[in-house]
Amino acid sequence: MFAAPNAVIRPLACALGLAVLTVGLMAVQPAAARTPNAAPPVVPDSKLIPKVRPATADDLDFRPGALSIVTDTPTGGRFWVFTYTIANKTGKTQRFSPRFDMLMGDGVILTAGKDVPVD
Repeated sequence: MFAAPNAVIRPLACALGLAVLTVGLMAVQPAAARTPNAAPPVVPDSKLIPKVRPATADDLDFRPGALSIVTDTPTGGRFWVFTYTIANKTGKTQRFSPRFDMLMGDGVILTAGKDVPVD
């Protein structure tokens, strides 16, 4: 099992949070919270939004790359970098929304984007 020094745990969360491709839903501001002069939000016609089902393991070919530590020269910060290749085997549009967790040598699970500092 790969064990990382404690000094890289926080940068790991930051790097994974920044590097992970995510697809999410944007929260819509309640009408009461909008300013009176603000234009109402534009709601697209549902017929124009493509219906794409989530991809399955049979739809995509996942090829993991290297897991490495990269040091930012100006700041000295250390970050985990994980490369991978995804190939769509269907020829149709697929939705791919990965979530990354990392199991440390001491059993601690680090979730991408969790407890990532904003500065």
